[in-house]
Amino acid sequence: MKFLTPLLCLLFAQGIAIAQEPAELSERRQAWETQRSEAQGKVDKLYFEELEQLKKNFTQANNIAAALAVDNVIKGGDKADNEPVELTKVRLARDKSLKKVSKPLDKRYWQDLLLLKDEFVKAGNLAGVVAADAGIEKVLAAYKKPEAPKQVKTTGEENPLEGTWQVVYHNNHRRTYKIEGDNIIVVKSSYTGAGDKAKLKKHKEGYIATFTSYPVTDYLFLEDKTLNIHHWTVNRYHEATPHTHTATGTKVEDEDKQ
Repeated sequence: MKFLTPLLCLLFAQGIAIAQEPAELSERRQAWETQRSEAQGKVDKLYFEELEQLKKNFTQANNIAAALAVDNVIKGGDKADNEPVELTKVRLARDKSLKKVSKPLDKRYWQDLLLLKDEFVKAGNLAGVVAADAGIEKVLAAYKKPEAPKQVKTTGEENPLEGTWQVVYHNNHRRTYKIEGDNIIVVKSSYTGAGDKAKLKKHKEGYIATFTSYPVTDYLFLEDKTLNIHHWTVNRYHEATPHTHTATGTKVEDEDKQ
C-alpha cells in the first residue's frame, strides 16, 4: 500500500492533462512524476516494514489497542486522535524522508519549467506559457505555507469607546485615556494615576473601569460623540453612592496632538 503525497493528490484530482500541452512540457512532467513515484515507493517500503514490526512489538507486549491502531494505519485508515507515540514518530520520520527525496526532484522540475516558459515566451507560444505556469503553480503548491488565520478584530465593533480620549473633569483636572478592546489605560494625568490600567466591564449603556493603583471607579458612556464619565473616589461603590466627579471627553484622532 502506498500513500499519495498532497502534491500528487492535487495533480490527480485536478487532472494531469492540460489542453494543448506542448510535447516537451509533457515529457518533463511525466519524467518528474515517474521519479517522484519511484522515490516515494522506496520510502514507503521502509515505512510499512517499520509499521509491521511496530505492530508485532505491540502485540507481543499485549498492547492490543496500540497494535490495532498501527494495523489501522497499515490498512489505510485515518489517523486516530490517541495514536501511540511510537506510531507518530514513525509517521513523522516517513514525512521527513519524503520531503528529503522529493525536494531536489521538484526543484529540478521547477527549473526546467522556468526555462521552457522562457522559450515559449520568445516563440510567442501562449498555450505553452499558460501550461508552464500551471505546472509551476502545482509544484510550488506543496511548499506554500498555510496562511495564518486572520485575526478578526471585534473590539472596535463591540466597544464604541475604542480610541484615545482627552478628558476634562468638572474640577478642571485633565486626563488622557486610551481604550483598546476591554483595556483602558491612563496615558496622561494632571494629578495622579498616569500609567494605571484597568479592564472595562459592560454596564448599562456604557462601561465600568475600576483602577487599582489609585483606587477609583469610572462609569464611561457616550452621548453623541462625547465621552461622559461619572467618577467615584476611593472605596466608593458606584451603585451604592452618588458619584463625586463628572467629566467629558473628546476623541483624539492624532495621538501626537495630545
